[in-house]
Amino acid sequence: VGGILGIKESIVGDVVDDTHIEDFTGSNNDNNTTYTGNINEWIDCGDFSVKLTDIKEIKSPFTPSSGYMYVSMHFIVKNTSNKEMQLYRLNYVDCIVDGISQENFVSFDLNRLSSDYVKPGIMIDGYEVYEIPLKQNSIEIYYKNAVIIVDPKDVQILDS
Repeated sequence: VGGILGIKESIVGDVVDDTHIEDFTGSNNDNNTTYTGNINEWIDCGDFSVKLTDIKEIKSPFTPSSGYMYVSMHFIVKNTSNKEMQLYRLNYVDCIVDGISQENFVSFDLNRLSSDYVKPGIMIDGYEVYEIPLKQNSIEIYYKNAVIIVDPKDVQILDS
């Protein structure tokens, strides 16, 4: 049994001590610093940079709740560290409208952000979909410790 445990500890130790791969949650971004920017701006957050290129209403085979619409958000995220990192997990993104967290949908036929590990200097891009109220006073999109301020006028609405 001791030999098996020794092998397990060695394997786990190799993964934990690997200096070339870093879990995004363990990056230098866990220092409670918040980085703020606007739509279509790169926000430099230390180990990564993020840009929300657009937020727009989308058609869906599903019916949104009364008084709500589905919107897609297109993100580009770049690994600006010197280590291979996982740049995306579902809990990294949140959409706050008028102080209320909105519901994320994963069943749309859009290219999602990749949760694969990404080498330094490489970017990922993809979409997140949320159900948000038709009328908004304020919209804040959180990507890990970046806050993207979206003017409600910047939400592209479909023609009826």
